[in-house]
Amino acid sequence: MSNQIQVITDTATLCIYDLQALKHRLEDTADWWSIPEDELLEVNLGNIAFLNVGADGLYTMEQVEEIEQPVVQLWINVPSGQIYAGAAENVTGGELEPEDGDSGQYITVEPGVYHLKIAIIQQNIEFALLRTEQAIAKNQFEDLIRIG
Repeated sequence: MSNQIQVITDTATLCIYDLQALKHRLEDTADWWSIPEDELLEVNLGNIAFLNVGADGLYTMEQVEEIEQPVVQLWINVPSGQIYAGAAENVTGGELEPEDGDSGQYITVEPGVYHLKIAIIQQNIEFALLRTEQAIAKNQFEDLIRIG
């Protein structure tokens, strides 16, 4: 199972999340996540993974079965089973949601809580989604996730 997604970001940030988990942000401002406290809150609630890659540009995001040595790992809620992986500038907000192919792609999985593992080699980001038996995702980051 390899799923490669070409992503162009001009905010140096990628994201992975289930749109249903962020429905409460739909009518918020489009750049709500640029406020560090808001970004960290949603990550720690398990609603989204924001991945600061350090530079704008073209990235390849690849879904893989497993990552032995992740640079970061967290838990995310996947209530609908439809995960968006792509550029963070397309995240839910400003009454808009990302569209498939809109510098990102939807991935269908079984609804539930997932252990998300991330690895990065230059412009290539690998991610593994491992379903868990947890009832709810929760993270305890003290700072924003930076992988680049």
